[in-house]
Amino acid sequence: MTTVPAEQVALEGVKVAYRVYGTGEHLVTCLHSLALDGSWWEPLADALGPDYRVLAPDLRGHGDTAASDLDLRAMAADVVALWDHLGIETSPVVGLSMGGMVAQALAADAPSRVSHLVLIATAHRFDDAALEGAQHRIDAVLSAGSLALMADALIDRWFGAGASDLTDARAQRAHARLLRTDAKTHAGVLRAMTQVNDVHPHSTPPTLLISPEDDLSTPRSTMQALAAAYGDARLESVPGSHLAPLSHPEPVAALLRDFLAS
Repeated sequence: MTTVPAEQVALEGVKVAYRVYGTGEHLVTCLHSLALDGSWWEPLADALGPDYRVLAPDLRGHGDTAASDLDLRAMAADVVALWDHLGIETSPVVGLSMGGMVAQALAADAPSRVSHLVLIATAHRFDDAALEGAQHRIDAVLSAGSLALMADALIDRWFGAGASDLTDARAQRAHARLLRTDAKTHAGVLRAMTQVNDVHPHSTPPTLLISPEDDLSTPRSTMQALAAAYGDARLESVPGSHLAPLSHPEPVAALLRDFLAS
């Protein structure tokens, strides 16, 4: 459970919620995965230590941020507007899964604002098979009217096989979040994620890619393809499944500190 309440601000007509963890000199902006929100970054913020502070917005359709105009580039624009509101000129950006796709849109649309790019368990494109899979998920959730039928499978993919027995507090919390997720919003965000195919950064800042060792949603081959697309990117592995930064924050924090210091 997060110990930092969300603040809300109206940006370009959209109500955006965000949290700031820590008071350290070094700012990192962290973008969450599908169906969660910015509160899930608290363990990583703690692991980074007192020299860092983490800005963690709720992306559109998640947490306390409005679900209007579910578009990948609009989500990226919200982050820029939030930076402007808070007086932040540049920031390293960490994106997990869906958040990694928003981070790539940020790097493409506001390259001068992104000092470092860290992409975790994400992809730079949906091939035909992935597009078909996304459409199948969209159809399934809209037909069911909720995420109840797919919640157990998602928890196992996020936290590892057997996590859906819900003995882990994080799995319990994520499962409850999935059951509260609006089906139409979830489907709209899934469609927005496929827009990463239209994101083409002309230049990228120093980039670190982190591949969880037991990730079934984004296997190593997908991260290797992302590394090839980003040229000089550094590719590292950490323990854990898809949501490794949330379940194994210490090794992720160690990589981040090393990368940002270098």
